[in-house]
Amino acid sequence: MKSIAIIHFQPIEKYPPITNLLDYLAKENTEQKVYVFTNNFPLGFKAYQPKNNKIIIKRCGNINSPSTIKRIANYLFFYLCTFFKLIVIKPSSVLYYETLSVLPAFLYKKIKKKLNLFIHYHEYTSTEEYQTNSAIVKWLHKQEQKLYKQATWISHTNKSRLEMFLKDESITYNKSKHQLMPNYPPKNWITKNSTTIANSDVTKFIYIGSLGLDTMYLKELAQFVISKEGKIILDIYTNQFNSEAVSYIKDLNTKHINILGSVAYDDIPFMIKNGNYQVGLIIYNGHIKNYIYNAPNKLFEYLACSLNVWYPHIMVGCQAYKNTTSFPLIFEVDFNNINTYYNQFMSISKNEIANTPSNFYYESVYTNIASVL
Repeated sequence: MKSIAIIHFQPIEKYPPITNLLDYLAKENTEQKVYVFTNNFPLGFKAYQPKNNKIIIKRCGNINSPSTIKRIANYLFFYLCTFFKLIVIKPSSVLYYETLSVLPAFLYKKIKKKLNLFIHYHEYTSTEEYQTNSAIVKWLHKQEQKLYKQATWISHTNKSRLEMFLKDESITYNKSKHQLMPNYPPKNWITKNSTTIANSDVTKFIYIGSLGLDTMYLKELAQFVISKEGKIILDIYTNQFNSEAVSYIKDLNTKHINILGSVAYDDIPFMIKNGNYQVGLIIYNGHIKNYIYNAPNKLFEYLACSLNVWYPHIMVGCQAYKNTTSFPLIFEVDFNNINTYYNQFMSISKNEIANTPSNFYYESVYTNIASVL
């Protein structure tokens, strides 16, 4: 029986797109075993449970140690452990995610010349960022650059990121090799409920995701919410944050902004429905190209749950999805002048406009890679 290996150095629990792919493969792939090599998941995350016994999770280390020496040792252990298990398993295809995962695939490719090698990037890393990164990431990237011509598949989450990657690496676009694999939620998340705003006394906003001060419009958003004196309630769900961001919100001492901890990925639709939220927020301030040219997971997850979405005008990657003619609205906001945009948004929401359920779901995406893995 043929087998597939997926190498994902970061704990898969932190990246819903990889667990979504595994769920899809569990449902659609009835012949091949899929071995997944990853690290142990951190505190605050629920262990991913495969949907059938053909998805086999191998945890080869722990990257959460505060000790630099232990972290370096874990790198070595993960790479060697994964490499030797590849030799034993003998997969016909290997898919690795991000530069940190490349080494076992690189070594195994030297042994199995006819290996079908697949590469996917959750994020875009510019040439300048690679140059200023850690020594190990710079070295790993030099190794993976040797694989680009040999790879069967190289994908990014959107067209802009793929184009920047190809330009950085001086690679000519190949339609059969260079692919897009956006981060969509499951089809069963999609609801057809209209999102009522105009008739509500209070508009409930929700933000789900990592939280920071320097990379997000958190201060601008918080001050705007406070200025509305109860007309807006903001709930924040996060299990990845810096202490400065949390301290800033707590020091505001306002009952209109709540930090509510984490929510399991599969529970998001239920939580949004029960919370009666109306607007989902994306608040990156575009401090690097990766975030400027980004249509993040949350855009499509909010839409699937019939939430209207606010995204910052700096995020070029979201602009293709802008929609002010039907619910849910996908609304561009200048977070340095939120009130003006809020008034425009509320004015649009009073119109009798159609409700158009989202058509962004991963089942429409993963058929491509599943057919060639």
